[in-house]
Amino acid sequence: MVYTEIQKRGKKKYFYLAHTINLDSKYKKIRVFLGVDLDKTKLEYLITKKKKLLETKIKLFEKLERETFEMNIDFSKNILSSKQIEKIVALKEKYKEKIKLTDKDVLKKVRESFLIKFTYNTNKAEGNTISLKETELILNKGIVPKSHSLREVYEIENTVKAYEYIETYKGELDHKFILMLHELVTKNTLENPKNEGKYRKKGQNVAMMGSKFYPPKGGRQIKQLIQEVIDKYNKSKLSLFEKTILFHSAFILVHPFIDGNGRVSRLIFNWMLIQNNLPPVDFPSEDHIEFTDLMEVSREGDSIPLTEFLFERLMNLYGH
Repeated sequence: MVYTEIQKRGKKKYFYLAHTINLDSKYKKIRVFLGVDLDKTKLEYLITKKKKLLETKIKLFEKLERETFEMNIDFSKNILSSKQIEKIVALKEKYKEKIKLTDKDVLKKVRESFLIKFTYNTNKAEGNTISLKETELILNKGIVPKSHSLREVYEIENTVKAYEYIETYKGELDHKFILMLHELVTKNTLENPKNEGKYRKKGQNVAMMGSKFYPPKGGRQIKQLIQEVIDKYNKSKLSLFEKTILFHSAFILVHPFIDGNGRVSRLIFNWMLIQNNLPPVDFPSEDHIEFTDLMEVSREGDSIPLTEFLFERLMNLYGH
């Protein structure tokens, strides 16, 4: 039953549209904020207007509570052909030789150009509206566009700090590394700063837009699941590029953070490549819809289409 709830805070009255649901003998109140000090006419109008939003929240919560989390990503099955693996090995040697022979000032410019594009694309994919040119001005000249929020500017600056971190980090793939990346990526961008560098806690449930899969509920199981993915990656006998893609897909499926999952996972992806003397990969924002569709297929148990996409991306960037 939907009802109106009033909370008094000082001299003000805060109005909510609420509904209490019963799941396995547990009661949970779902609310939608209506407003402050509302008269009868305004209250009735807002109840009618917000009722659908409350119903949507109720359905989402019920779905999350009843959904059993499953991971169908197999770290033991080859997703690249032997010929493709040979091409990556050859690319690795070619890239190593190129780094050795190229002038250091030229390498610096190449890195700067890549970092600007990577920073722009990884943030645009998540809704950031700062353009490629504006990204360049922020990073190279410290010029901050007035037409954008500070949050968007912080997202750009944070990405660079996080990328610099993965370039120098020589430690293990562990929780400390992952949480540090998240803290760097989300600094000054979250409503609650206490969520920076923290896995989702109990009650912090999320959904993936456009996906039929639901991440696990927040709580201690998040750390356990990420550890499971780390262990699968470390124990896998597959090639580096294969298990890097599978880790990326599994990490996103767990969705361990309130925000920043995509950006953190793309940084980890490139850290894995850099650690193994392979060149980093950019994720063009214009291909983001196709990429997320392929990620959805991977969640269903077939990671080959996603691998083909990233293999072609690697080859197009460095294979010629």
